[in-house]
Amino acid sequence: MSALSKRVGILGSGQLAWLLNKSSKNLNIQTKVVGASGDPAQRNSDYFLDSIEVDEIGEFFKDCDVLTLESEFHDIEYLKNIENKSGKKFHPSIKSYELISTKLKEKVLFQKYFEVIPYFKQPQAYPCMMKHSSGGYDGYGNTIIHDELQSKQSSKEHFFEPLLNIKREIATIAFSNDDSIVVYPFVETIQKNSQCFEVKILNERFPQLVEKIKQIMKDLNWIGSLAFEFIETDQQIYFNETAPRVHNSFHLSSDCFEVSQFENHLRAILGLEILKSGKISTYGGMINLSFNTQPTGLDLNFQNENIIVYDYQKTFRPNRKLGHINYRSENLKEADLLRNEILSNLDKN
Repeated sequence: MSALSKRVGILGSGQLAWLLNKSSKNLNIQTKVVGASGDPAQRNSDYFLDSIEVDEIGEFFKDCDVLTLESEFHDIEYLKNIENKSGKKFHPSIKSYELISTKLKEKVLFQKYFEVIPYFKQPQAYPCMMKHSSGGYDGYGNTIIHDELQSKQSSKEHFFEPLLNIKREIATIAFSNDDSIVVYPFVETIQKNSQCFEVKILNERFPQLVEKIKQIMKDLNWIGSLAFEFIETDQQIYFNETAPRVHNSFHLSSDCFEVSQFENHLRAILGLEILKSGKISTYGGMINLSFNTQPTGLDLNFQNENIIVYDYQKTFRPNRKLGHINYRSENLKEADLLRNEILSNLDKN
């Protein structure tokens, strides 16, 4: 099904917008991106605007069919003003963003559906985890607290969670519009220094979680994508957090799944059919390119069709995501060999 003559406005110009742009070409969708010059999405958008001014952005987006966000960290009134000036709507909707605009709101909302990690206004024991209620991502805003003095050092709204004996972290992403709901197979996410370092395909099903997620998408009348993260212990699977957008945990979908998260996000917000997506490969994963120090002599030419490199062409900052690498195989041993080849290359930097 083609999306002839459709035009999508994207607020934000990082790697997520760049990857959405790549998928838009397959659907014959034009993208109009607002962001900062030099960002990844400037390279492959059909139209680009470097501005933060509401009037300019509103005029730029007037001929779009729908608007979407690359990041949820925008002031709600700013988004409403863009909608008013452009006459176009964001999907997911601003109302949807407001529902989960802070981690505390998110916990209250989703504890109706899942077991959530217990949370408190004051530490119940040390050590514990202190989380900022808003603005945190990739581990930023999360701090392990060892004493009372530390617990009082943040002026931002925050809460405390006990430290769990984590078995693993798992994730999925769901897409919905007025006509359909699709939930992707689960993956395992592996953290390094509180930041996602790699993702692996899971060959396990979580039917109870899937049904609850479908119910959430219906109850919230969600249009677009909603990524879910869970923490698994020996006793329980806890809801951790969501993101109302395409997500790093499913970058592997571009090469390991039949339909990428980026294509289905565009389909969902445009009211097109959302496609079910099985896995192309039984085994595989994604590794983020992120370094503590400037990489030197990094060779990303793997000469293997089952290793696919995505270079964001960003300037280096410590722990900044500079790209990612997907790998895939029908054979577990071969998938492990591919993964080790990638890691061996990265370990040189």
